[in-house]
Amino acid sequence: MRRIPLTASNSPFSFKGRLGQKLYWQLVGLILAVRIVAAVVVVFRPDWDFLLKTDVLILFIAILIGKRMKDFGLAPYWGWIGVFCISIVLPIVSLILWPPAKNARGLDLIQPWVGWVILALLLALIISVGLKKGDNGPNRYDEVSSSPAPPPLERDSLT
Repeated sequence: MRRIPLTASNSPFSFKGRLGQKLYWQLVGLILAVRIVAAVVVVFRPDWDFLLKTDVLILFIAILIGKRMKDFGLAPYWGWIGVFCISIVLPIVSLILWPPAKNARGLDLIQPWVGWVILALLLALIISVGLKKGDNGPNRYDEVSSSPAPPPLERDSLT
């Protein structure tokens, strides 16, 4: 397996190419770290609550899941559909089926258990896609995975 140089067209956050397990977990960890840091900042600076309202990170997670699915030969749109259903459709359906509850300030909020279900389903999707081993060789989506390949073993000729 050969290494592919990183360019704008094959970056981890583009829609092209495949994504290996190691790089996938590194990027998911980075995204989760950014989200955790944003939550901690809001604790100390409540006026910066816009950091929690900008959930653009879910778009990056969807791209990573799609690229990871390409690595084991599945169509990426199934991952995108899964993320869309979990993060958009499920909350809307829950608002229709279970009316919002009032919090201490009198604001309508989504039922608390729905948030936990959304989180559990999203984490299950992220983990299940990350644990599956990708194709070793080329597949229909790309020639080689973007995960770094170990260098080939070289034999020393001592004769």
